[in-house]
Amino acid sequence: VLFRSEVPVNPEEAKKWFSKGSVVGHGPSHYVLATYLLHGIAGVKDYSLAASHAKKASDSGYAPGKFLLGKLYYQGIGVALSQRKAFDLIGQSAKAGYPRAQGDFGKMYLKGIGTSVNETIAYQWFFKGASNNDAEAQYNLGLLYLNGVGIRTDLKEAAIWFVKAAQQNHAARSEEHTSELQSQFRI
Repeated sequence: VLFRSEVPVNPEEAKKWFSKGSVVGHGPSHYVLATYLLHGIAGVKDYSLAASHAKKASDSGYAPGKFLLGKLYYQGIGVALSQRKAFDLIGQSAKAGYPRAQGDFGKMYLKGIGTSVNETIAYQWFFKGASNNDAEAQYNLGLLYLNGVGIRTDLKEAAIWFVKAAQQNHAARSEEHTSELQSQFRI
């Protein structure tokens, strides 16, 4: 056996290795360090330093890093609040194929965050994220079909997407919608 999963979890040791990766500009290492600092993993919470690492991950072209930095701008955590910067960064991540960003980019178009409202484009991004197996995008796509937002109402299609989201344990509300619609359709 070449690999064993019996290595004990040690956030401090992991942080050391990710720090070494960040010194050489490794985007994923900056991303992990940013998440460590945001959540206080390995004992330190530092939003400003987290944003700095997220920016370096983003600047390296790492799509999850762009997404994370966009979320920080959206919430004003460690950086000045900017919906426009959030929109730009999350959009770059979505266009690079990151499923979580695709769903969030759809939300931004749906709600007009950093851009004008466009339900058709929102639908397109939710569909991309949902097709890439993002549970939240699947749930939101189900809502669009259920309510006829950006697309014609299609209860059967809504049920299909709610089932997919629920299969990934996304929100009890997925299961509620699924139960209601499954009684009407055989899915």
